[in-house]
Amino acid sequence: MLVSRNADALDKVAKECAGLGGEALTFAADMAGDAAVERMRSFAVSRFGRIDVWVNCAAFRPIRGNAAACVIRTFLVDDAGTEQRL
Repeated sequence: MLVSRNADALDKVAKECAGLGGEALTFAADMAGDAAVERMRSFAVSRFGRIDVWVNCAAFRPIRGNAAACVIRTFLVDDAGTEQRL
């Protein structure tokens, strides 16, 4: 299952997977928000019955402007998002 804030990018990757004979379930969400994480978790469990592995590596971007805010957002997405509701 692929998750991103960018639904267009998700569709593109899902089509690439299908072209290679695979299947990719997609879900558009911002993983820094508690509600979005819970909706995504519920969606995955309803589709697959359980979550065996959760890999979250979502917040790579250059630091611009407020470096502290960027670090906090990265933590919320990559660390806090993966520890919630498993």
